[in-house]
Amino acid sequence: MSTNSYITENNKLVNDIIDIYEDYGSSLEQIANFLNIKKYQVYYILRKSNVKLRSIGRPKCNINRDDISNLRNAGVPMCKIANNLGCSVVTLYARLNRKI
Repeated sequence: MSTNSYITENNKLVNDIIDIYEDYGSSLEQIANFLNIKKYQVYYILRKSNVKLRSIGRPKCNINRDDISNLRNAGVPMCKIANNLGCSVVTLYARLNRKI
């Protein structure tokens, strides 16, 4: 295999990985399985290509304790507050019970 064809194939692989990650929203593991390579290789290629990686887990719920208390005092049910803020009722109760 010539050096030029190796570089071309390598660039195609990098472009494929970036396209699959950004356009289809596939996880690193899904891409690795699809291309029959290791997950850490996908991660390394995306990092070296300056692709912004998605965070793992649920997004943080930025809620002010005072806002929850004011809505509760106004008679708004916790389930409605949770739906409007995009979090669970358990998260709201945890935030209310937190001392800080």
